[in-house]
Amino acid sequence: MRAADNLALRRIAPVCTLVNDANALVMALGGQELEESATSAVGLLALVAGQDVEPAEGSDGTDGRWRIARRVAADRVISVNDPQARHTRKSAENRRDGYRARVAAEPETGIITDEQLTRAAGEDNSDAAVAAQFVASEAAGTGMGCRWYGDAAYGTGDLGEAISVAGDAAVIKPWPLQPAVEGGFSTDDFTVYETAGTVTCPAGLTRLITASHQTRLPHPTAPARLAAAGRATTLPARKGLAYCRTDGLVGALPAPRPPLFQSTPTRERRSS
Repeated sequence: MRAADNLALRRIAPVCTLVNDANALVMALGGQELEESATSAVGLLALVAGQDVEPAEGSDGTDGRWRIARRVAADRVISVNDPQARHTRKSAENRRDGYRARVAAEPETGIITDEQLTRAAGEDNSDAAVAAQFVASEAAGTGMGCRWYGDAAYGTGDLGEAISVAGDAAVIKPWPLQPAVEGGFSTDDFTVYETAGTVTCPAGLTRLITASHQTRLPHPTAPARLAAAGRATTLPARKGLAYCRTDGLVGALPAPRPPLFQSTPTRERRSS
């Protein structure tokens, strides 16, 4: 055995021991009748033992060789004493562990009309997902129209659709449009007709949108015609373009304006 191989094994040895011991215990208890608390503890052990490791280099995961994973698990459990707590951050530098709280309030009076405490991570716990629950709760409780204010974190198509279905109005800061390449096209340069199921590119080419929300440029000259529209493109011939069902709703969301001291016929809510 080479010295480098021996050093690599010594580095991963503590991880291998911990993970293999945990796996052995989980397998030994897997077929036994356990109380609910013990079953939960075994499940938590299995999760914690596997979420931060991956097979070592050259391993297929069956030889007991493991290393610390070169990534962070998407829904990582950070505490065995509080399994619902998660990682979160307000910025790249401001990182926290725990939960996230959101409130909906009347902007003119400051009265909180709804609140929710969720895990700090996960798509179901995003700002927009929680706000959609606020919208549904408000619609079920009063049935009166509202105007919802929020920053760009709430500017998703799914939330825009939920607000529209509830008969409310959205005043939400839209996400900044970023072209795929410098000086290239953004989603605003394409015209989507959802009822007709078509999308038109900046060069005037119109194509059907498939059931999987895809469309294709019609012929090999399409990239040249796009470039002739005066903007950069790196699309090769017959390259597919993806379209999200709610892209149009995102683009239709107006930018927010200060709601204070405005007289409107609808009730207002601010989600934060």
